[in-house]
Amino acid sequence: MTIEKTITNFSNNVGNGFKVGEYYTNTIEHGRSNGDTTPIIRLLNIAVKKGNTRLANTIKFTTGKIWIGAKIESKGNVYTKIKTKNCEVSNSAIEALANVSGNVSIHSEKWRDAFKTDSEKDTTKARNLPKWAGNIKSKGAEKVKEEIRKRKLEIAALEAVL
Repeated sequence: MTIEKTITNFSNNVGNGFKVGEYYTNTIEHGRSNGDTTPIIRLLNIAVKKGNTRLANTIKFTTGKIWIGAKIESKGNVYTKIKTKNCEVSNSAIEALANVSGNVSIHSEKWRDAFKTDSEKDTTKARNLPKWAGNIKSKGAEKVKEEIRKRKLEIAALEAVL
């Protein structure tokens, strides 16, 4: 598939996070193989033009993880260039891209999480307790009793260390 066809397909499938992720991956491979990051700029501008700023931000985030230290320049609401000179290519980010491309929607948090280091991941995120309880309840009374037993054991362990 040519890079022009990839960009056209990206534009026609912005709502399909799995396909868009694959097309984005193709543009990254194009950029890595010949140094031409212009197609990535075109994808960014397509996302902005279609009103999908979250997609544009994810593309910028992922590109920055692949080329460590890359600078993405813009004028107004139009992206103009990516400076990758003297940037290091992250092998772990390339591996993460290969793992998520086609398997995870580029629109999801799972995509972004695949590129985050452990220190960047929000491990203090509050659990939605009503939703969690509803999920447990939907699994039946035995599952609810099992969870209550687990929590009682956890509370007892915490009280023991006080």
